[in-house]
Parts: sequence; C-alpha cells; structure tokens
Amino acid sequence: MHGYNLQLNLLLCTIQTVASFIQLEPMVVTVLRDSAVHFNCSTNESWDVMTWLLDGRTILTISVHHGPLGSDEIVSTLNHSTSALSVWELILMNAPFKPKAQEVRCEFLPTKSSRPSSTLFVQENGNVSILEGDLSAQEGTLVMFHCQAMGWYPSPTVSWAMSYIAVDRSDFNTSDLQDPDGLFNSISVLQIKAEMSTTVECQVSAAPAHQTSSIKLTVARNYTGLYGCDCSNSDSVYGRSAGRPRPDPILQTKTYKNRFKKYIQLFLSMDCQLGWDRNICCWGNQRQD
Repeated sequence: MHGYNLQLNLLLCTIQTVASFIQLEPMVVTVLRDSAVHFNCSTNESWDVMTWLLDGRTILTISVHHGPLGSDEIVSTLNHSTSALSVWELILMNAPFKPKAQEVRCEFLPTKSSRPSSTLFVQENGNVSILEGDLSAQEGTLVMFHCQAMGWYPSPTVSWAMSYIAVDRSDFNTSDLQDPDGLFNSISVLQIKAEMSTTVECQVSAAPAHQTSSIKLTVARNYTGLYGCDCSNSDSVYGRSAGRPRPDPILQTKTYKNRFKKYIQLFLSMDCQLGWDRNICCWGNQRQD
C-alpha cells in the first residue's frame, strides 16, 4: 500500500510538471535592421514580475498586478492574458544590428526552473551597383564588368544574369571583406565575349534581403559588305553613307539594288578601298537586322 501511494504521488508530480509551462515564441527569427519583431511569452504558472532581456540587458519589466513598470524606448508590449493563462507580447521596434546572434529571454519572479530564450538574427540590407554602367563594344571583344555590393550582413551571395538567364559560376569571381562594423563588402568580376546586345544583371541576396543592378551592353556587329568590304564602322551599315543623307526610300527597292550591284561590278572593278566606294559597297548590301 505504501508503495502504491508513492507511485501515485510521483505520477501526480509528473502530471503537474507537464501541465505547467513557460513558452517563448518564436524560437528563431531573422529580420532586417530597423524592422519590428514580435515575441510572445506565455505561462500558466503564478508569478509576480516578468522581465524581458536582450543579450542580458533588461528592456522591459512587467508586474502581474500593475502591468509594465518600465521599458526601453525601443520596445512596446501588449497583454493577451486570460484567466487561465498569462500571455505578454514584446514588440521590439527598430531591431538593432549586431554582427552576431542576439538572445531574447523571458524570466519570472519568483524564479522558475524554466528560462526560455529565443535567437534573434538582425541582417543589414546593403546596396549594389555595376560600376561600368551602360557599355558599347565591338563584336568578338572581351568585356569586363565589376559588381560592387556594399554594407551587407551576413556575407551576401552574388550572381550574374544575361538577358535574364543565369551566368555559370565558373565565369565570374567574387571576393568579400568584413569591415570593422561587421558589415560585408563584396566585389564580383564578370568577363564575357561580346556576341550580341543584351541586358547584364548583378543579383545580390542575403535572405530576406535581395537587390539587383542592371546595365545594357550594346554590341556593334562585325559586318562584311559587297566584295569583302569591312563595314563594321560604316554608317552605311545602318542605311546611309557617311556624310550623306539617307537614300530616298524609292531607291531601296529590290530591283534598284540588283541594278546597283551590277553597276558596281562593271564600273568600280570591285574596288571598295576608297571612302565613297566603300560606302556604296556597304549600302548596297546593308544588313537587315
């Protein structure tokens, strides 16, 4: 009989222990600097004073009878308690940045055996830019771009895209450096061969922060006109001879072009080296992009 009573008492103690709780939510949260973050501390145990601490520093004190007694200027609080449950919400406004995890703790007097804590990560959303700006390049030349990401935490991920298609990571190099304030500055270098006009994007992310910088690359294509003339830099590639007005639209008919080409073959002897003749060659076979 004595043994039975002992077991019953142990069971009742176990039930009482399980039934009593102190809970702090969320357990882990990540926000950007200066964002508002919310925590809830709840318990069904009796208490006189609730204390909220951020990295060991008291930021809010609450009396069970009188409510908030004093608080830091960066916090406010709401009471969601019922007759059976004490629930207080801490609102941490303008979350302060630190280059490490911060501990949020909810404690009670009389002291309870359970002292729950949450982990707060505050991140910094920096800025990003492609230093070169919009560029023009000749087809086939190598073009280099530098993407600068400044003032991020944690160290951001940098990626590139061309015409909204991701660039392979083997095609660019990224390095970063942490400054005395704990923020990361990154530089990424992309080198490509100019093949066609495109939009170049540098994408920087450190979830939940994300930013993109984009520029336009205009590629002047290498173009050979009639008889092997190099028309890459000739205005006539775009339908006009250098220093001359755009030809009358009537003269751009297929019949005229065919006659014009025959005229060149017969009377210019395939000589496209002189400036005026070169423009004739290039205009006579202009690109139809």
